[in-house]
Amino acid sequence: PNNPQILYQIADICELQGRSQDAMKWFNVLAARVPSDPTNLTRLGQIYAERKDESQGLHYQLESFRQYPIDITAASFAGL
Repeated sequence: PNNPQILYQIADICELQGRSQDAMKWFNVLAARVPSDPTNLTRLGQIYAERKDESQGLHYQLESFRQYPIDITAASFAGL
């Protein structure tokens, strides 16, 4: 699929089903297509953090905050 909304829904469903590896794959595909989407970047950061990859989690949260500086989720995760 090429439609960003469809990609987001696939990733979201994978995450809801507990398939975080698949969710990361689809969120990364989406990030390649829409690199400035703060919601996607925040979700990626959360998944990486849950999988104990704190550096990648922080990277995506900071990138989300850079794109959308009033996002409380990204700001609080990054400790800002």
